[in-house]
Amino acid sequence: MSGKASRMRRVLLADEAVADPLDAIELAPGEPAFYWRSDERDIEIAGLGAVATIESSGADRFHAASVALETLRNGMDVDVDAAFPLAVGGFAFGDDAPSSPWEGFPALRFFVPRVLWMRRGGVRRMIVTSPAGRDQTPYCLLAATPVSPGRTAGLSAAGVDDGAAWRRRVDTAVEAIRAGSIEKIVLARRRTVRAASPPAVAPLLRALAESRPSCFTFLLRWSGRTFVGSSPERLLRLSGTDVLADALAGTAPRGLSKSHDEALARELTSSAKERREHRIVVDAIRDALAPLALDLDAPADPALVRLPEAHHLHTPVHARLAPSPSLGLFDVAARLHPTPAVCGAPREEACRQLASEEPDRGWYGGAVGWVSAGGDGELAVALRAALLDDRCAHVWAGAGIVEGSSPEREFDETERKMGSILPYFERGDDECAA
Repeated sequence: MSGKASRMRRVLLADEAVADPLDAIELAPGEPAFYWRSDERDIEIAGLGAVATIESSGADRFHAASVALETLRNGMDVDVDAAFPLAVGGFAFGDDAPSSPWEGFPALRFFVPRVLWMRRGGVRRMIVTSPAGRDQTPYCLLAATPVSPGRTAGLSAAGVDDGAAWRRRVDTAVEAIRAGSIEKIVLARRRTVRAASPPAVAPLLRALAESRPSCFTFLLRWSGRTFVGSSPERLLRLSGTDVLADALAGTAPRGLSKSHDEALARELTSSAKERREHRIVVDAIRDALAPLALDLDAPADPALVRLPEAHHLHTPVHARLAPSPSLGLFDVAARLHPTPAVCGAPREEACRQLASEEPDRGWYGGAVGWVSAGGDGELAVALRAALLDDRCAHVWAGAGIVEGSSPEREFDETERKMGSILPYFERGDDECAA
């Protein structure tokens, strides 16, 4: 945990200062910021400013974060229910700090917001955190002069696989699968476009939430860069001893008509290749949770999830953990992340191959979410996302490669996934990638 472990005070107030916290986030562009919305659970969370930070890297980053969370909890003079979010943030796909264009984004960072807003159903609350003995009103905090975002290093050359490069990567992966070194690997492509002007994040997030209500809408901002997205996949939700994790793998395009759409959905649910890819993810989640669980439950057959850009196969995995005061969100995340849905299987070999050829994946495929003082919380896999740096939007999309994968079909899948967020950026006359 960065900084001193000084005592802090959290105060719960009625939310009367700001009608929409997204407006406050946009008015203070230099402040660390967080936004999270799940219409499925009718929850909205936003945070602005940081009074304490949890930051870690390396193979033990989740354990280090768990220890730092305990230190934070012990340093709180709390008159707020422990179920409310204490820290918000996320982590990168890999264990180490990512490379360009992710300057300012470490391997893992959660922060205690100076002001945190939460809406559950129709009930809105505001939590103000300050050093003990220095209580501040939310009006005082929000009236602070906005800090201009710091200028960062120039944009690095951005790459994106064209058809030929992608075919080579997929063919190489399929050869490795046939040779038996891996069973599945998730390859990602990156595209970077330059908008006519810096995107306004508040209307962007509102539009994403409106058009994709079944997804997790999120924002994280550090050092003048903003990571935004609309993820269809939950890494995990922890509530007491109950865990819910999503297996989301197996993809088909949406149809041009209702009958065409239904035909594509039936093709997906009956595809041996897509069901095999999905089963790899379900089995990996079950295997990860089994040593901690008293019981596990997952439907035998996956359900169909319909998004604007794709159909997906989905299986919720429920687990009831053995009671343990030392087992929290970060500890469970360490066992689950990365799932084969974003990495591959076996995990170690897939991660090794990805680290050598995709060093700029950064927080794409990582997770974003929140954790309470009691260790509960929720994390969404960072998918359908873009990193905003001034006028540039860096967008990633991946596809799972297994035996029988087609380079052309998987290329089209990544194009559709990128297309779920690229239209929200007004493209200018130039692009940062071919």
